[in-house]
Amino acid sequence: MKKIKIGEDEFNYKGTMSKDYAYNQNYKTLSQCYNKPSLTKISIYNEWFNDLDRYTNIKMYGINGRNAHLITINAIVEFKNKLYYLDIHKSRNDIYELL
Repeated sequence: MKKIKIGEDEFNYKGTMSKDYAYNQNYKTLSQCYNKPSLTKISIYNEWFNDLDRYTNIKMYGINGRNAHLITINAIVEFKNKLYYLDIHKSRNDIYELL
């Protein structure tokens, strides 16, 4: 499987995705998802944002999936003159090129 590295993080390349589909995802902030987010969730959310901000131009960023134990972060970023959709999970990181 093809891998794309952004900073120190490696993403599994999953193919292409429509820009319209990616931009119409439900991006929520941490405070929109939780009344009192744990310090761990706050740390993960902020750390991913800071890492992506360091290496890419962030277009959209937020939480798309959540429960009491985990969050799924999604982002649209510009990296090396291409747009990508990132799907960040606890156990894997996937990336799609936007067309």
